[in-house]
Amino acid sequence: AALDPVNAARPDFMRGVQCTDADGRVEFFTKWPGWYPNRTVHVHFTVQLASGPAATSQLYFPENLNDDVLAQPPYSNRGMQNRRNDNDPVLRSRDLDALQMTVIPTAIGYRAWHTIGIRS
Repeated sequence: AALDPVNAARPDFMRGVQCTDADGRVEFFTKWPGWYPNRTVHVHFTVQLASGPAATSQLYFPENLNDDVLAQPPYSNRGMQNRRNDNDPVLRSRDLDALQMTVIPTAIGYRAWHTIGIRS
């Protein structure tokens, strides 16, 4: 997904539903999320197969990028996050490799991706 820190001031909650393509892929555009007390920066997601229960989890960002983005307006108005990936109460350090997105800079922000395996 492309993450756009420039347009982050809009007061949206960034919720939506999308279906995957035939290869099980989905792409969306969003803003870099803010942080809230005692949590590191993260994105919630839910996967729902055509039949069966839904699975909900969270994806995380590399800390160096969180620091870079949160130091820019409008994020900098709030200050830096008070939790980091290594001491987040929900994210266990052993899970970080499995749940941290790959993020690269682009001309308009960042592009992030992650592969999630689902057994049905």
